[in-house]
Amino acid sequence: MFKITGLDEFQRKIEQLRHNAENLDGQHQVPLDELFAPAFMRQHSTLGDFDAFCREAGLSECSNDAFAAVPDVTLDTAVKRHTQFASWEEMKHAGAADWAKRRLFDGIGG
Repeated sequence: MFKITGLDEFQRKIEQLRHNAENLDGQHQVPLDELFAPAFMRQHSTLGDFDAFCREAGLSECSNDAFAAVPDVTLDTAVKRHTQFASWEEMKHAGAADWAKRRLFDGIGG
């Protein structure tokens, strides 16, 4: 007879994944510092965190209002200079995908 173990843990992870996927449904307001988490910034930029990116883009603060007041061309320049992305829009999409992936696999473990 062959005995299989670990299926309970696998089932728990599948249920957590299902729950996380349900929570991702719909629209979300994600703070910029969550969208561009330190690990994301270290992986995709020459800067250590999003605050450093804000300073390099000439912003006095990293808020949605501050970003809304800056022309996209200014942000595109900072993105091209300090990240692997071609534009601010591309960086935002990558940050959103990374945020969603982190939320999807939250609590799943290795």
